[in-house]
Amino acid sequence: MVLSSIRGSTTHGIPLGSGRRALGAWTRAVGTALATSAAIAACAADGAGAGRELTSFVAEALSQAERIARYGTMKDAAAARGIDHTAYLLAGIAYAETGLAHCWSEAQWACQGPGSPDCGGGPVIAGSGDGPCADQQGGLGMFQFDAGTYADTLNAYGADVLTVAGNTSHAIDYVVHMVKISSYTTNAETDAKALAWVAGFDVGDGALRDQWIKTVTHYYNGCKPAYACWAQRYAHYDDSLQTVIDETGLPFWVSAPPDQPPAGWIEAAGCDVVKGWSQDPDAATTSIDVHLYYGGAAGSGAPSVAVHADVPRDDLCQAIGSCAHGFVALPPLSLFDGQPHPVHAYGIGAAGQPNRELDGSPLPLTCAATLPAGVRRHVVSPASYEAWRLDDFADRMPAPEAAVLALPAGPDVPVAPRIVASDDGSPAVWVVDGDVRRHVESPASLAAWRFDAGAVEKLPAAEVEAIEVGKPWRPRPVAALAGGAVYLVDEAPADVASGVT
Repeated sequence: MVLSSIRGSTTHGIPLGSGRRALGAWTRAVGTALATSAAIAACAADGAGAGRELTSFVAEALSQAERIARYGTMKDAAAARGIDHTAYLLAGIAYAETGLAHCWSEAQWACQGPGSPDCGGGPVIAGSGDGPCADQQGGLGMFQFDAGTYADTLNAYGADVLTVAGNTSHAIDYVVHMVKISSYTTNAETDAKALAWVAGFDVGDGALRDQWIKTVTHYYNGCKPAYACWAQRYAHYDDSLQTVIDETGLPFWVSAPPDQPPAGWIEAAGCDVVKGWSQDPDAATTSIDVHLYYGGAAGSGAPSVAVHADVPRDDLCQAIGSCAHGFVALPPLSLFDGQPHPVHAYGIGAAGQPNRELDGSPLPLTCAATLPAGVRRHVVSPASYEAWRLDDFADRMPAPEAAVLALPAGPDVPVAPRIVASDDGSPAVWVVDGDVRRHVESPASLAAWRFDAGAVEKLPAAEVEAIEVGKPWRPRPVAALAGGAVYLVDEAPADVASGVT
């Protein structure tokens, strides 16, 4: 599919693939490509440099300003599809195919295709390799889309294939498909992964560049490694890509991200967990924050909690093309009063704006003030309450005073927490509670208690091992008020002191 095909080679008889094309059409295209392999090899043997010379001639027919404008149109079309800095890959193909020519006025030795608004109403370039121009059989536009006759191509792709932006958009469909099916690419076996492969391409990575040029030479051009044309075509596409980069510079291809609001759902607002997911389409692989408002919408004065949506979820990988966008939050115990409280969830854009209320929001949170089993342990002073970083909204359940006082009394809570770990690299974190150490069993529990992981006291392993092990530290604080005193609901004192595990 080098430009020599426009002047008479039969190398471009295959209709380019599209996400809107049926699988049968793609199968027929593959068959056509196989049928033309002999012509490809013959063309390479007879005139290995013809395509490159003609491309140079066409490029010279466009001024630098016209070429830059055309690059810009391709960049914008690609950015609309999530390719925000690697559209030079598409430009490299267009340069190799037609030297960026899209209109017949730019390549008057070719056939005249249908009129295009991007050509001032004049005809687009049309390939002449499939017969006389009167038969209207050639590929159309900069990327040479071909589904048969001109009418067949327009029926298959729509009139937008006649514009530079439309031609580019359909080329993206084809490129994503060929990257997906390519035997040279890795980690691109689905449409989402193939699009991510293109969007995340690094032209400075020699292995990736080789995969790309091989894929284009084989699947776009139809020339395989065993054919005589391989070395010339590979070099032609590689040189064309480099020419585009040299002329524009890589910063040219970086598009300002579109201002899209986050997507996502709040899926549950239960007495154990509030959860869902959120993603900013403008930063699809970046985890973002979610703000949860309890009792009213944002701006109503309702209290809010920020949570980071960075929990990996297998169900999101295929659905949105990235995995780590789940959020999980503990419901505030102060709302455990048996009454419904609306929970509004908002995804916060990666750049801070725009924000959006998630689908499914609000959900009602209705929980009774049921104290867990255990003992009540007195928090001895406001200073101790602050040292433990307890929070009235998140941690204090409005349980009836009688229910709090009905719990057996346990030892006072230590004045301040002491959090320790071994200096031998063990990940285990412990709360020293009197004469025992109690395991903080998860990062989620560490966060629920607002313990600072960076301030954990590192002790010699032998010193940590010398402290008797008590029952695990509870997953989250549960505080309650009775008789003007604040209590934590915790394990029975015998369990704490006895070292039961």
